[in-house]
Amino acid sequence: MKSIYRVFRHAALAVVVGLASLLIALLSADSVFGIASSLVVPVFFVAVVFTIIARTSGLRIWWFAFACVTAVWLLFLSQLLETGVHHTALYLQRLTHSGTISLSQRIIEPTALAMIFLGPPLGAVATGIGLGRLSQFWVPRDGDACNEQGRQRWSFSVREMLIAIAAVCALLAGVSVRTRAHQAAENHIKNAFLKRFEASFTTGYVRLRSQPTIIGGHRNLVPESGYRTFMAPGQNEYRVIAPISKNNTELWCVWAYTCNGDYDDWVYKFAYAEAPTREPLPKYPFPVQAYLNGTGQMVDGVPK
Repeated sequence: MKSIYRVFRHAALAVVVGLASLLIALLSADSVFGIASSLVVPVFFVAVVFTIIARTSGLRIWWFAFACVTAVWLLFLSQLLETGVHHTALYLQRLTHSGTISLSQRIIEPTALAMIFLGPPLGAVATGIGLGRLSQFWVPRDGDACNEQGRQRWSFSVREMLIAIAAVCALLAGVSVRTRAHQAAENHIKNAFLKRFEASFTTGYVRLRSQPTIIGGHRNLVPESGYRTFMAPGQNEYRVIAPISKNNTELWCVWAYTCNGDYDDWVYKFAYAEAPTREPLPKYPFPVQAYLNGTGQMVDGVPK
């Protein structure tokens, strides 16, 4: 009876910890780690909490190994799986379009999304269980609440604390390095696109009155429209806002682009709007973008 009660208690605790970590999971999904990391984050925090409250050193090393494996999935494997699934889906689409196979987009896309969301947490749980069992061979099992030194349950030795601190520092360093590299890459491609935009004003018919501002880049979640939409890997969205002079008339304009980042930010969707002042300019997701044949050239900000 006690074992059943303990299982339900631990399950309830896991649910509470998972729900409490959803905000961090959302931030992770909208960062360099991608949407594939969204369900890995709650699994990681559950593993950390159960490492802390483990009754014995055997359970503690099991959950610690589980947490380490989940951190590896968060840092590296989730994004690799997301990219692999995306490219596999594109390959299947090409085979379908060429008539080699017959698969509906209604099958390919939901299957890909399910694999991106469920693959990383299931993989983290499976490999975490395997490494957790393997790690128990490295430490002696203690079946009692207290070990031979008489330490009370849930206590940590100095060695265990040092190992845990080192693991946390390594995880934070990995997150910091990847986040900084991602931000630097984002700033680079955003500045490169802004330079292309400014260099396109060559006709003299439209002139920029001041430095334009650019919003966007690559985002996994786009909540501004009131609901969250997903962007595929390599897809970049830019909104450029600037005051212009056209026909001796001063206006404010917004240019909205959707680009393929894998092909030097070729524009394949575009929209444009103007207003006498900045305030009436349409908010995201307006103006509605129209599909174009992919192009890397612009004239006065308009793809040609």
